[in-house]
Amino acid sequence: MREYTDFQKEYFENLKKQEIQELEKNDKLIQNFKKFCSKKGVRLNERDFKYVQTIGIVAYKPNIVEKLCPELIRDKEGLILILIFFPRFSQTFLEMPE
Repeated sequence: MREYTDFQKEYFENLKKQEIQELEKNDKLIQNFKKFCSKKGVRLNERDFKYVQTIGIVAYKPNIVEKLCPELIRDKEGLILILIFFPRFSQTFLEMPE
């Protein structure tokens, strides 16, 4: 098993603290997104959300894109053209009614 230096331990602890803070700070956004997903038949719980330092809050759920947007078509590599995806979700979840 690998031993971490004190610096590395502190770094990982700070990442975890930052994740908790970001998730708490964005609770309204997360709750609104959960309501949106629930209306589409996708159930999310608190454990499905993570904060990734480089990109922000991510909802981890298998096949969530297909469940929320079944009309999106994947290319031969299995990718979705992002230009098609953005207009579909241009409304921010912060503005959704509670």
